[in-house]
Amino acid sequence: MKSRLFVAAIGVPLVAVIILFLPTIVTAVMVALLCAIAAYELTFATHLIEKKRIVAETGIMAALVPFWCWAGSPALPAMAAAVIFFLILAAELLASKMELSFEAMTACLFGGLISPYFLSAIVRLVVQDNGRFLVVVPILVAFVADGFALFAGMAFGKHKLAPVISPKKTVEGMIGGFAGAVIFMVLYGLILQFAFHKEVSYLSAVAAALCGAVVSVIGDLFFSCLKREKHIKDFGKLLPGHGGVLDRFDSMYFCAPVCELLLLFLPLVA
Repeated sequence: MKSRLFVAAIGVPLVAVIILFLPTIVTAVMVALLCAIAAYELTFATHLIEKKRIVAETGIMAALVPFWCWAGSPALPAMAAAVIFFLILAAELLASKMELSFEAMTACLFGGLISPYFLSAIVRLVVQDNGRFLVVVPILVAFVADGFALFAGMAFGKHKLAPVISPKKTVEGMIGGFAGAVIFMVLYGLILQFAFHKEVSYLSAVAAALCGAVVSVIGDLFFSCLKREKHIKDFGKLLPGHGGVLDRFDSMYFCAPVCELLLLFLPLVA
């Protein structure tokens, strides 16, 4: 627990400074680094891919996606990169003489294209009008829901949420996470309204809190399923007390794009 809190005490302020105060390209660099590490964890650390060349190819593709989002998501470069990456994987599959499985290639596509696009919702949000305020939403919801779920589960947890997938998660913890996300999003709305003089939609704030908290749990359980299937405790050891990037940001992969979609239909600030 001490190492977990120590990493959070350093990491949270660092991420806040990068996202809220530095140029948006720095946010893209940060997300690209996270995506590349996550691609490594998803492929090599799970033993789905043993060849480091393929892991590197997947990591490079994953790192390019946030920069594409930062540049405005132009269609032509996306199509070209996706086609080239697909052809590279097809060539690797054929050259392996049936040593590589279709499951492994699917993991490369997920790790190199799909999951980076989801996490890059952070980049797409920060470059929008009022982006510095919007990008806080998925980060706040995901981490607050996770923190409140942890402490509520420790204090009140009696009913297992998914005992086979994640034995420590409880229904009471999940409810505590939902409540914490709603409370903090309302408080965040009040800060935007009175400190920054923004017109705030509290309906959007509560909707983002609830939807984001729900999909955060789904994201956590989704990656937990993969760990159980591959018989590993953590995806990595990069963050003491947390595990790897996928262990720490698993909920963000689902929360960020859902909050992005919701904020497009229900704007938070005006």
